[in-house]
Amino acid sequence: MILEIHEITPEILDCDLSSPEIETITFDDGLYTQFLNYKHFLQFKKPMYFFVSPAIVATGSQDPTLIECWRAHEIFFKTGKTAHYMSWDNIKEISEVANIGGHTFSHPNLRDLKLTQQLKIAKEQVELMMQAFAEHNIKIESFAYPYDYEFFGFKFLLGKYGIKKLFGETRTTIESYMMKKS
Repeated sequence: MILEIHEITPEILDCDLSSPEIETITFDDGLYTQFLNYKHFLQFKKPMYFFVSPAIVATGSQDPTLIECWRAHEIFFKTGKTAHYMSWDNIKEISEVANIGGHTFSHPNLRDLKLTQQLKIAKEQVELMMQAFAEHNIKIESFAYPYDYEFFGFKFLLGKYGIKKLFGETRTTIESYMMKKS
């Protein structure tokens, strides 16, 4: 099982993730609270992937307040404020002990667009994402589909960069896992 985590709540920090059924732990969207708590998850000795969108990286002060991911996105998309996200320094620190993966450049939702729009946006997003990671000397070898929408164009485009480890709808949310265990 591959776990998908967004917000790290006190309940999640209390959850035992050492079960052999959990193969991998993934963290989407590069929230600052993920950075503040990543060391906690090292104890489970599972491969960890942190998926980041380079356009949504903190450039100023950061806010350690727990916030729902959708709300952090809403703030970013309306105001451009990135206080609830990791900085490049945070991402580099995590890359010393975990995998950093791409999550597109700016986290667009392609689900309801026409195919021609999806292809155009996906191509732009992958190129900008790869350029940004290269500028920060971060090599990525994995990718998580934004909104878990497994648009086929990403697989083709990412393959050109040698990225073949893709994460999407097959992941189990941490909330679902915790409900099964209770």
